Amino acid sequence: MHFEEESSKRPLVEVFGDEPEAKPGRDAGSGLAFKVAPGQIIISQGDEARYVYRVVRGCLRSCVYTEDGHRRIVSFCGAGSIVGLSLRQGSQWPVSIEAVTNCLLQAAPRTSIDKAIVTSPAIMRDTLAVLREEAWARNKHLVMMGIMPATDRVYAFLEVFAGQRGHDRFVALPISRRDIADYLGLSMETVSRSFTALREAGRIELRGSAKFRLLEEAHDGLGFATSSQAA
Repeated sequence: MHFEEESSKRPLVEVFGDEPEAKPGRDAGSGLAFKVAPGQIIISQGDEARYVYRVVRGCLRSCVYTEDGHRRIVSFCGAGSIVGLSLRQGSQWPVSIEAVTNCLLQAAPRTSIDKAIVTSPAIMRDTLAVLREEAWARNKHLVMMGIMPATDRVYAFLEVFAGQRGHDRFVALPISRRDIADYLGLSMETVSRSFTALREAGRIELRGSAKFRLLEEAHDGLGFATSSQAA
């Protein structure tokens, strides 16, 4: 899960061309900018991995669907995310990519990314940094799923989502309780009860279902709330 407020200065963004805010849907440098609506599918499982995507604005989810129709959300990608960088040219997408909110995206051909990595040391270093961030996020998610009780999973999710926005302000949460449940491996009812438990324990403050504020700092190096704080 990756949410970043500012990414326009990182070298890898150069491959996608200029900021597309003024001309969405038109060619922007080597990348194509386009808008998608909530629920729209950008990539389906099994599609050829021809492009790498940058989230300029909005939030995406990557999902896996089983044959019997069950869904598991693998990650969320907010503004600043680079999506699909780890896939090889000619490989297939192992997940579906869908829009959670209204999004503005840029797509760059994978061949352009590969050429830029070879010719630019700065872009190569930035690519490695993105891949390390992805690996760190996957490991964190495994820890979250493997050892945390439900209430701490939800708190850890909110903490990562809040990111550098800080613990002293309300943060808009555009992700539904159902999506959070499918990401954390919980039922929607358990997620709802966890929000209530966190509020009653004084760990979060809520404004309706769409805004929250964290009321305690992280207590370990991963940014997780410890299991001893479970409500």
